[in-house]
Amino acid sequence: MHASPRSSTTATTRESVRRSSACLYTWAGSRGLIGPATRSFGIYYDDPESVPRAELRAHAGLTAAGAVDADALVVEIPPLLCASCTRARTRSSSGPIYSCSATGSPRAEPADHPCFEEYLNDARTLPPSEWLTRIYLPLAG
Repeated sequence: MHASPRSSTTATTRESVRRSSACLYTWAGSRGLIGPATRSFGIYYDDPESVPRAELRAHAGLTAAGAVDADALVVEIPPLLCASCTRARTRSSSGPIYSCSATGSPRAEPADHPCFEEYLNDARTLPPSEWLTRIYLPLAG
């Protein structure tokens, strides 16, 4: 389950997702929704190579450690078959998350589901050189 405050869920760039994530953690922390097993995600709905930057859509989200209130937007990522890769990320890495798709199996077709990223460590407490992201490209079953 991924929860976001309704006022800051949609972002247009990876930097916007980072800013939304900061707001999200403040919001979720004040409601006791962050625990040791909390995971952070960015869901990207558009291909940045074919959609104008100002029209890109994304959500910042996290797994919630408890029940969320009515002012939350809950977005669930269903069980999916995905190709994935892990990469270092920095403040300046604004390339498309689709970059790992070229390393996937030539026999696999993308699924009709948005790509998403899981942020594997805490960008607030580590230098940019240590940030890690797991990128998921959903595949047709």
